[in-house]
Amino acid sequence: MGARKIGFLSNKSALSIVVAFIALAELLLCVGAEVQHRVAVAGNHPAASIQTWEPAAADLQLHLMAVLGLRKTDRLEQLKDALQQPGSPSNHRWLSSADFARQFGPTAAQLRAVTDWLRASGFTIDSADRGTRELRFSGSVAQVQEALGTTIVSNGAHFANLTDPQIPAHLAGSIVAFFGLNNLGSSAVPTQAVVPDGTGTHFSPQDFWLFYNETPPTNPGANGGTAAPDCIALLEIATLPVPSPSSSPTPSVLNVFTSQFDLPATQIKIILTDPTNPPNQPLDNEPPLDVDWAHSIAPNTPIYLYVATIPNSTTLAFDTLSLAVSQNDCGVISSSIDDDHASCPDLAQIQAYAQTDAQAVVQGQTLFHSSGDYGSFYPVDNRRAQQARAASSRVSRKVRPAPT
Repeated sequence: MGARKIGFLSNKSALSIVVAFIALAELLLCVGAEVQHRVAVAGNHPAASIQTWEPAAADLQLHLMAVLGLRKTDRLEQLKDALQQPGSPSNHRWLSSADFARQFGPTAAQLRAVTDWLRASGFTIDSADRGTRELRFSGSVAQVQEALGTTIVSNGAHFANLTDPQIPAHLAGSIVAFFGLNNLGSSAVPTQAVVPDGTGTHFSPQDFWLFYNETPPTNPGANGGTAAPDCIALLEIATLPVPSPSSSPTPSVLNVFTSQFDLPATQIKIILTDPTNPPNQPLDNEPPLDVDWAHSIAPNTPIYLYVATIPNSTTLAFDTLSLAVSQNDCGVISSSIDDDHASCPDLAQIQAYAQTDAQAVVQGQTLFHSSGDYGSFYPVDNRRAQQARAASSRVSRKVRPAPT
């Protein structure tokens, strides 16, 4: 009887151990499954050495943006080549923005799934746009670290994520990049530009035409660029200077340039990335300079000035580019947004730009990004101005044919 009792207790103990082991194994499997069911958004952390920084304040509020990824990117690359290949059935058969969204853009279900995940993680959803593929959200460092599985560190003035952000596995491919996880760009504000006193030699539109051996576009019958509804999109972080009181609808600073160099009046339209938010006034001459030189090369073509105005945005260049591409109104997009005061993009962010550029290509849009431009604003004997003009020309007169 005693032995039997001992045997019973032994069997019960063994059974308890087995049950406990199974429970522990299930727990470990669940933990492992949770880890396995998260994937990294690769290349989405800064290359700068930040390992010695301190943990960022948990309540620090961050304003972020998730850029949704494109679908069927292999097919997109093939289409890019076919569109440019003479003799191809697809040669110059550009897609509309609606066609592009239908074939390659994120689906409504993808946008909804990402939005639901971010909202469930405690973030505030500020805006979501499937056309531009931008989903803006905000939350604390603590929320970011919990939801994205990364650590935010700080050195006081700046913050950054130590590792690539993580997302649920069922969202893999839905997000190509996060913006706003660091603020490693300079916080310096450009100072007011100093206008030359009028002495010295300057580079004029007529000099540009002569330099490139082009027939002046203002000559009768010359190619002065395509007319409306085509346009040239200029990407800016500020609008044109407020004109002095005048009955003219065109800002006076543009009138001065066109009058001085015998150009027709500028046709200009200003488009804000957030129409409810007023644009910044320029701290330098960049916006009117860009307009003047685009107009000099294609005086018949209207100019659309895309101005970044989204509150708290850290992606001014991407905001204006994605809007100009998604609207697909202009055959040429030219950007000279100053990147000296912005964070250098990481690999994931560069991929987000590349996908937007790919959309522009298959829509028949031509992109230009300036490495430096000074035009008539600086004397030609200025070495920096000479280098800049040699490195970059503003825009092409050979813009996309107007739709028929």
